[in-house]
Amino acid sequence: MLSTSVANETLTIGWTAGSFTANTPTAVTLPSFSSQTIATGISSATSTQPSFTGTGVQLKFTGSELTSSGNFTPAGNVSQPTFTGDEGSISVTGTPSGTVS
Repeated sequence: MLSTSVANETLTIGWTAGSFTANTPTAVTLPSFSSQTIATGISSATSTQPSFTGTGVQLKFTGSELTSSGNFTPAGNVSQPTFTGDEGSISVTGTPSGTVS
């Protein structure tokens, strides 16, 4: 479960993994939505480039890192790969030395 909170300009993001049992149906409750009127009577609107005013803050992470493991096997086909770009050439000059047997 994802949780978030803000206190004194500190955003805290939390995660609780929960549990899962393979090959067992999981009950899911979907949210419901009722029609809502958001705004009425607007005949026109204009906007200018937004600007920031205030004091900037530095974001930093505290907590534990997440480690995940498992296997992934990509599937699919690549057919007729193509190259886009400029063709180049390589030239080598000089006198060879040494013995070839």
